[in-house]
Amino acid sequence: MVLAACLALTVAGCARGQPVAEPTSQRVVADFGDGALDGWQSSLSGEYYRGGQGQKGLAIVRDEARGSQVLSAQVRWADPQASEPAFITRFLPQPIPRQLITSVSFSYRLSAYRLDDAGGFKVRLRYSDTEFTDYAVSTGRPLLAGEWQAVSLPTQPSSSVRNIYGQLFASVREITFRLDDVDTENAEFELRLDDLRLTLRSPAAHEYEPRVRPRPANDWLGLLYLRHSAEGFFPMLEALTQTHHLSGAWVWREAPPSSPSVRECLFRGLHFPLFDFPTTREEVLENDLIVMVDVDPYVLTWEQATWIADAVASGVGFLFVAGPNTLYHAQDFKAPIRAVLPASFASDARDAGGGGAEVAQPAHPAVCGLDADRLGTVGSVSTVEPRPGAEVLLRVGDRPLLIAGEVGKGRTALLTTWPQIRESREQCFFTADHSVALLAQVLRWLTRQEGAVRIVSVAAPPREITGAGPVQCQVTVAAETPTEARVQWSLDGEEVWRSERTVIEGSAELSHAFDLTPRVGPLRPRELRASVWGPKLQLLDERTFRTRVLPPVRLAAYTWHGRRSFAPGRTLRCGVEVSAPDPGLQAVARMLEGWKYEEATPVWDLGSQSAASNEVDFEGVLPNLERGCYWLDFALRGTDGEVLATDALPCCVVDNLDRNRFFPIISVLGTSGGGHLLDEHHALQRVRDLDNTGFNTIAYGGLRRFVPKRVTDLSAQIDMQAEVDAHYFYEMASILEYTHYTRLTQEGKGDPSPFSLESPAATRTHVQPYLDVADANPRLVSVKVIDEPSISEGSLAFDEHEKRAYAERYGGELRPLKEIGDDPLARLHLAQFLGDYVAEEYRQGYAIKHEQERSWDLLLTYMSPGLGYGRSFTGLEDVLKWSRYTDRIDFDVYPYFYPTSQKLRMVQANYAHAFQRNVAQHLGKPFGFYMELDDRNYPFQVNPPEASAECAFTAIGQGVNYLNSFINQAFATGCQSRPERWALLGEELPGIRRLGPLLCKLQRPPAPVSLLYPMTQAKIRNGYAVPHYAFALLNSAFGDTDLLHEEVLPEAGLPTSCRALVLLRTELLSRETFEAITAFVQAGGLLVLDGSLPATDEAGTPLVWPFDLASARSARDEGTGIKTRRQAVGQGMVIALEADVEAQVKEVVEGADLASPEIADPG
Repeated sequence: MVLAACLALTVAGCARGQPVAEPTSQRVVADFGDGALDGWQSSLSGEYYRGGQGQKGLAIVRDEARGSQVLSAQVRWADPQASEPAFITRFLPQPIPRQLITSVSFSYRLSAYRLDDAGGFKVRLRYSDTEFTDYAVSTGRPLLAGEWQAVSLPTQPSSSVRNIYGQLFASVREITFRLDDVDTENAEFELRLDDLRLTLRSPAAHEYEPRVRPRPANDWLGLLYLRHSAEGFFPMLEALTQTHHLSGAWVWREAPPSSPSVRECLFRGLHFPLFDFPTTREEVLENDLIVMVDVDPYVLTWEQATWIADAVASGVGFLFVAGPNTLYHAQDFKAPIRAVLPASFASDARDAGGGGAEVAQPAHPAVCGLDADRLGTVGSVSTVEPRPGAEVLLRVGDRPLLIAGEVGKGRTALLTTWPQIRESREQCFFTADHSVALLAQVLRWLTRQEGAVRIVSVAAPPREITGAGPVQCQVTVAAETPTEARVQWSLDGEEVWRSERTVIEGSAELSHAFDLTPRVGPLRPRELRASVWGPKLQLLDERTFRTRVLPPVRLAAYTWHGRRSFAPGRTLRCGVEVSAPDPGLQAVARMLEGWKYEEATPVWDLGSQSAASNEVDFEGVLPNLERGCYWLDFALRGTDGEVLATDALPCCVVDNLDRNRFFPIISVLGTSGGGHLLDEHHALQRVRDLDNTGFNTIAYGGLRRFVPKRVTDLSAQIDMQAEVDAHYFYEMASILEYTHYTRLTQEGKGDPSPFSLESPAATRTHVQPYLDVADANPRLVSVKVIDEPSISEGSLAFDEHEKRAYAERYGGELRPLKEIGDDPLARLHLAQFLGDYVAEEYRQGYAIKHEQERSWDLLLTYMSPGLGYGRSFTGLEDVLKWSRYTDRIDFDVYPYFYPTSQKLRMVQANYAHAFQRNVAQHLGKPFGFYMELDDRNYPFQVNPPEASAECAFTAIGQGVNYLNSFINQAFATGCQSRPERWALLGEELPGIRRLGPLLCKLQRPPAPVSLLYPMTQAKIRNGYAVPHYAFALLNSAFGDTDLLHEEVLPEAGLPTSCRALVLLRTELLSRETFEAITAFVQAGGLLVLDGSLPATDEAGTPLVWPFDLASARSARDEGTGIKTRRQAVGQGMVIALEADVEAQVKEVVEGADLASPEIADPG
């Protein structure tokens, strides 16, 4: 029955990419012909761990069978009770990039086989002190002894790889032979090694000569736009708007239409290609312009890179924008792209500091007519060297900023900086007054569309004036040939003067005086613009100047913690900064309703306050206003009531979150990544995409960014505006993710100790600002206590506070594990106390939150160690104890990019679901699951497009109360789904969202069969061999099975629905559990176990069962061949299977693939 049911289990495969044949070469690491041991070390020498040349037991000897000299390593173990692997290591003279290594091969001979069958012999490629990858030589079967064996281990990532991009670009510095014996034996033998080699891919070519190719003739201007997916401040759209007259109209497109203008391809991380990149060389050649913004050419194929280079040589303009991911930061800056840059760079170069931009060639058409002061301040710049013949058009000090040149028939330009925007955007390069004009002129020059008339110089007005007054603007317009044109001056988008049509010959100076007054309402700069129009009303050139007109006394409005969405019945806090405090002045505040400030009407008065200090705060409970757009309007009034200054902030009124009908489906907002930041427009696009895909909750972190009363952090402002859009336009909710509500670190360390007298006050001081930030959010689901916490013995200080708390709970003295030894009860108490340590701190923070009656939840996220897979003393997650002091819990187990099994995909996830469900339902807490969104190891691991939807529906079937998801950043290597997977999720997730109110009312019913998790045994023995394959079998055989956490039993008893209780790999039970099981069987329950009955309790006292299975007759099941013993006990029955069920099921499911050839280990 067991084996037949195993074969009936659903088996899932993982698509594997087919390797492409590449030229390779062999590098001999060691052949020992020179008789030298240089570079070799053995861990059997004490010097090995002290950084010395420990070579104890190593020698070069002649081997008669091979007829050559080989390495002889004498290996022995002394402690039969400990795992003590031995390492024979070869240091490489020069590190080798891992991505070039395709295999490691060698020959070996063991004098005797004394190794552990499961992983006793591995080859380790080490990159650093903590990073390495192991490749198994022994894969679960004994190795031959006494004969030479040839081994070749593929080292390219396989479908079972984990986090490949964390190591793919590392360099291998050591090759280690890792040997391990069976822990209960002492082994001694000789290992001989010979002919150690690496097979290497041929490195990419370093030179390429671009070729001129014929280009199609088009009547439109085409742009191939390759950009960093998290870059939101590069003003491409605005620049295209200024140059639209060149081609009629730009069309932003996602797929190639019959007459293209702009094709945008996103660089989303090193794991993805540019999915929308043209599929033929001809499609690239039909463009007139190619722009790359901080793209690592690693994501281009060599062929695609040559298409770009050849297009540039054939006449296509090329603009390359630097950044923290490209040039010398790139993993593979392909030679064809390097060949068309107007500058060169060293591979070890570093970014340099920035400063003010300066125009180096004011007559050049790409930069003429630009005011350096209006170009803004540059952040970091890349260090490059202009090529011969190239021109430096802009610079920062002595460093090139914009370099222009020609390649073949094409023009090329390099910007050595990238958007690095601060709060004062008007003063930053790419967002300053002339940033758009600069980019538009560069695009015109690259496409040889400079225009017959253009602005060649300007006299800019001042950036700032105080009080009303006139300001003078002047532009000089030049024409290469006599051309009819007119100049228009506008203020804040409204025309104020227009010249007559006139024929411009040579150059003409045009000026205008603007009478400027401070704005009423929002304190925004006045925008002055000079536009040059052609005879057909086409825009020829344009310059914008922003001038702040400041009143003598100024206001700067803010809302507490940056909040811009509010709900009726909640406290609204806001205020103004006063530039010149005066007790004789009054600050007043009110709320206006309306989309436009000029048309908004008052609906709520927040009162007035004396302006005697720099900050004047207002507070009130928002009345029952309709959902809509509003303004917080502030004014400073004099003694006679005259308005001296104003400011206003847009905001929204939204509905309070109906928590009883809301089923959260959460995605990280992820507005930044890879050194870039989305602007408000792109962030709104991202919110819209999340909504369309089916998410109804956005998550963002960095809670500390919002603690200040006035939020100045730009990324926080972007997130806050995106949240307003999510709340108002899409009625989404929020969670504060990856926050640190607790004082403890992820490793459970805290100062002062949670048991100290100072701890409650320290905790209150720590959490109070977070409570205030969270409480201001009207649609907040939860705040993360901490992500994936754990504690080990090393987190304890063993101080007086801890010793006192231990004695109060367990009696006796708190002692470290090495002093406790094998005492089971003392080991149990130490493990329990580790859980108590963290729980006490969580309890204090939880109590403060509930004492203040906050309506949102505290959330705690666990990982697999908390769900049965942990070790008590080296990584404890006490889910039952810690979850008492949080409002909801979830966990992340990733069945696709962290696969436990490639064939039984959900084997670990379903076990973890059952574990969490038992705890959550016992405590009455909502529980959730992190569904997997990301193609983390693509293309080395190509998971099916249905994977995300499968994870979501699996979790729903397991009874979760909400769905979370893994980090979904705008840019990050290893994040996001490929397009077809995202699209399929967008077909399925909205259905779950629509069912949300119903799902809120449902609870998964209990199962008739329960598998016991022996927590007492797990804590005493520092872990438990989880039988998740057997659990899958039980689910398949009985339709449903629950997991029963042993520590739940004393509080809740056995579930009334339970008809059968299964014990697997259980040798030890608490006395309470033993008594409960005995009563269960005698009352009519069925007890099923593998092997023998648990023998002892937590104190080491023998368990005396009221029945004797040894006397029961053993019978072999005809279907499975497994022997069983059965015995009636009272009204119940005990069945003992004389087999390790977990091992048998695993062997049937996994078959020949029981051991993976590659085991990634983070060290």
